[in-house]
Amino acid sequence: MQNNGKKRKLEILERRLGNLDDFSKEILTLTFNSVSIGLFLLDKKRNILFSNKKGLELFNFSLGLIVGKSISEFLNLVNASTYNSDFERCINYVFQTGKTKKIEFEICMNDRKLKWLDVSFSPFKINESHFLSLNFKDITHGKEFELKLHESEEKFHIIAEQLFMAIVIFQDFQIKYHNKKLTDLTGYTKDEINSWKPGEFINLIHPDDRKGAMSKIKNRYIGKINTLINYQFRLVSKKGEIKWVEVFSKAIPYKNGEADLTTIIDLSDKKKIEQDLLFTQFSLDHSAEAAFWAVSNADLIYVNEAACHSLGYSREELLNMKVYDIDPNMQENVWKDHWNRLKKRGTFTIESHHLCKNGKTFPVEITVNYLRYESNEFNCVIARDISERKVAEERLKKSEQKYREAYKRASLYKDIFTHDMGNLLQNIQSSSELASLYQNNEDELSTFMELNEIIRDQVKRGSKLLSNVRKLTEIENSEENLTSTYIIPILEETIEYVKKSVVDKILNIHLDIPDPELRACRIYANELLMDVFENILFNSTKHNENFQVDIIIKISKHKTNDTNDITIRFIDNAMGIADSIKKQIFQRAANQSVKGMGLGLTLVKKIVDSYEGNIWVEDRVKGDHTKGSIFHLCLPLIS
Repeated sequence: MQNNGKKRKLEILERRLGNLDDFSKEILTLTFNSVSIGLFLLDKKRNILFSNKKGLELFNFSLGLIVGKSISEFLNLVNASTYNSDFERCINYVFQTGKTKKIEFEICMNDRKLKWLDVSFSPFKINESHFLSLNFKDITHGKEFELKLHESEEKFHIIAEQLFMAIVIFQDFQIKYHNKKLTDLTGYTKDEINSWKPGEFINLIHPDDRKGAMSKIKNRYIGKINTLINYQFRLVSKKGEIKWVEVFSKAIPYKNGEADLTTIIDLSDKKKIEQDLLFTQFSLDHSAEAAFWAVSNADLIYVNEAACHSLGYSREELLNMKVYDIDPNMQENVWKDHWNRLKKRGTFTIESHHLCKNGKTFPVEITVNYLRYESNEFNCVIARDISERKVAEERLKKSEQKYREAYKRASLYKDIFTHDMGNLLQNIQSSSELASLYQNNEDELSTFMELNEIIRDQVKRGSKLLSNVRKLTEIENSEENLTSTYIIPILEETIEYVKKSVVDKILNIHLDIPDPELRACRIYANELLMDVFENILFNSTKHNENFQVDIIIKISKHKTNDTNDITIRFIDNAMGIADSIKKQIFQRAANQSVKGMGLGLTLVKKIVDSYEGNIWVEDRVKGDHTKGSIFHLCLPLIS
């Protein structure tokens, strides 16, 4: 039965091969079976006409199972149906062009073993009939080796990418592989480097170093040196930056040939240190002050011993810092402008401050110099501690300020005695002259008494004015000793005194203390605290056109920043204070004569300032100063 099946298959083959004589058919069969590769014979309909013995062994199929099957059916049998389109494309190409085509594909046999095969599609013609031979070659071992090689290369790449040095494989004067460190070192992208033509890498070498470097490279390629070679050159990056590098190169087998495995180490830091040492010596020979050198990104690259001593840092600490770490005035956002100005001007001197490690600052005079050294740019700074000079300047400034203040006080007192006292004396003289006219006239006795009262009042005002001048002088010329003082009792005592003093008006003073604990509030004050309260209350009474004077005093406690304060608000129904003079009433000077205000509120302001408090005035009715005023007195409490 099997022989009958084989006979039918051979009959099909004979029909397809045409009228070949028996001898030719036998020769063809022997030829197919004698080759060492698997061979299928296909017709134009993609049907398998024949398989040689090697082909049957390769796929472990019988001839009867293969012959007559289409190529797609065959691929299904070997679990390679995913390659249908690839086979169809190759078959079409060969039949249309008459040229050979080759592909690789993977099959899975019944024993679950995977095989990689190389198949070559070749056309041939017999008696005007077109056929196609598929020549199969088992390349599984080669693929396994290739896979292992690929894994080995991947491991090499992984390790190479982790290294701090650049790794390059040169073959035939062309870069075949490089790690990321080379792109970091040169500034060129991976695609840019891979696109370089043979020998184009020479552009990385500084023109002055190319001859020596290329001599080493050429000797390696012509076999004069078969050991590890080492040399240095200046590398020129894409941006034109120059970096010293050290190269180690050794021959290795690579992709069926010989190549150079080259490592490139960045020597920039090492060379920079060498240059800095030379330049440091030069600078130290010319400067005994604290010296700092910085580069364009504000890094400190050199400091001398004087600089370390003045700031309290070690040399290592300072060399890991930037200019704006030690100069609070030279922050990062202004450094670029400073650098550009330095490049234009070359050198100039400024004053600034240096920040020590312990957090203290001290004033410095800085002379900055722009220098270029072997294509590098430096800011060379000489810093001088000017603390003593600044102390002397501050003393001079304070002395000048005291002189100006003394001059202002003298002018103020002159104004008081020529203006205020002059007015008082003029009033006394006028009243005295009028009184002399009425003193013997019984009908004008009441007028005489009024004039006499005016004289007494002017004398009291003069006495009060002199008292205020004395107190102002005491405050300005000496530091009063402040003691812990209960504020409410002093205020209540002052209220009673003012009530007794005002006899020509009805005076209502209401003290509002919402919290009894406020009576325990204490401040640092002295005996002048009563003068503060007196002046505010008398001011509300004196400058009040109402026969009934109403004053409400409200006490409250609040927190300002980190301190507890007590606020006393004096709310009156007086004539009020215009906005234009609200600030002036507390700041009378020689050139500020506020009509009718005397020295009372100026004295109040001075006393409150000495208590580190604050005082200001507002309208009782917002926007209408004629409805009265609110004096706010804010004083810091003792914790």
